[in-house]
Amino acid sequence: MNIFLFCLPVIFLICLIQYYVIKVSNLKKNLEISKLNQELLESRYQYLLNQYNTNFNFLHDLLKTCTNLTVLINNKKYKELEEEIYILSDETYKKFNTIYSNSLSLSIVLNEKQQELTENDIYVTTTLLDGDLKCLSSNQQVYLFNEMISAAINSCKNFNHRRYIIVKSFMKEKSMIIQFIFSNDSIEILSKVKTITDEIDKRISSISNVKFDESNQTIEVIFSLNNASNEF
Repeated sequence: MNIFLFCLPVIFLICLIQYYVIKVSNLKKNLEISKLNQELLESRYQYLLNQYNTNFNFLHDLLKTCTNLTVLINNKKYKELEEEIYILSDETYKKFNTIYSNSLSLSIVLNEKQQELTENDIYVTTTLLDGDLKCLSSNQQVYLFNEMISAAINSCKNFNHRRYIIVKSFMKEKSMIIQFIFSNDSIEILSKVKTITDEIDKRISSISNVKFDESNQTIEVIFSLNNASNEF
């Protein structure tokens, strides 16, 4: 009986400690969830802000161009009007290609980086055989395109001539090939790009190949994936 009475406070203390540990653990988890939600909200806000600025700037420039076209029409300067229309068409075509592809994941990444692409005068073209890229999950696609477009932008920034990024996909035998080609005139950046592609290979189970094309002043990156669905 004495032993039981002695053990009772100890058992109570142990239960109290366990309760405290569980409570602290739950508080930590709630705090982590709260931080993740906050980061998600901030990321979403920044994305929407970039979208707003991009759309506002485009519409502002378009309105200014329309005003100039009206002036040219009123003054019957048809030669200048024709030139302005060609310029407008060319600029609109470039902007459209920069933010749109038949892959939703790639379009999201391009829209997020549209301001940076515009500021650095980088032209983007995309030719994706399969916009869904069923061999990759949505998260994997966003991760791949985000990492590679960021690497391509950093490469193009150091290039003094025409800056461009090309994204292609096609089937080769039973593998899906995703190809990135972007401007650069120095082989020195190759190791940095290779470090990025090695990490991507680990994350999406791909096999990558990176090479420098001195004659065309470009870096070419190819990812080979089995044509089967993956989970991230």
